[in-house]
Amino acid sequence: MILQKLRFSNAVRLLAFVTAASAVSLPALAKEKFEPFMAVAQISEVLSPSTDSKCPSKKDASGKDAPDVTAMMGTITGSGLSDEIGFFRISSVDCVLSDNPLGFAPPFSFRSASFVLTAANGDEIVISYSGTAAAELTIPGMLTLSGQFTILKGTGDFKKIKGSGTLTGGENIASNPAKGFVLLTGQISKN
Repeated sequence: MILQKLRFSNAVRLLAFVTAASAVSLPALAKEKFEPFMAVAQISEVLSPSTDSKCPSKKDASGKDAPDVTAMMGTITGSGLSDEIGFFRISSVDCVLSDNPLGFAPPFSFRSASFVLTAANGDEIVISYSGTAAAELTIPGMLTLSGQFTILKGTGDFKKIKGSGTLTGGENIASNPAKGFVLLTGQISKN
């Protein structure tokens, strides 16, 4: 009989704890409302040999960093438009890697070192991204971009922004600087 009362008492305590925890966390979850997000931007990218420790480089015989034709840093600028952000400018630095044994040639993988969207009012959204760039067989020099992005933080109107999604696009690497576009689609919350 005492054992049954103890089990009942513990069950009541557990039920009370779960109810209290739910009451605290449900209002917080209800405030965070994710909405569809889409942004499109025209970009320009200048590639240079990697000298950044975040982007791998080869070592020469003396152990010093040597230019690696399979790792390049990309400096990206551009501008775009989104219903949720309005007009924005892009500033990004990414690491572009090639596993091609013939040197720096497609297919590539890429990941951001920094990626900032700056709205017309100066507020910023900091994003990380990664993905791949494959050669488009029908158009020489054209790459098809695909990957993912995650919103890391924001300032001003975007101070509480969160979200993630997919990155797609195209880039013509036959021109110097390379020219192209990116499309970000996903879900965001500004709460």
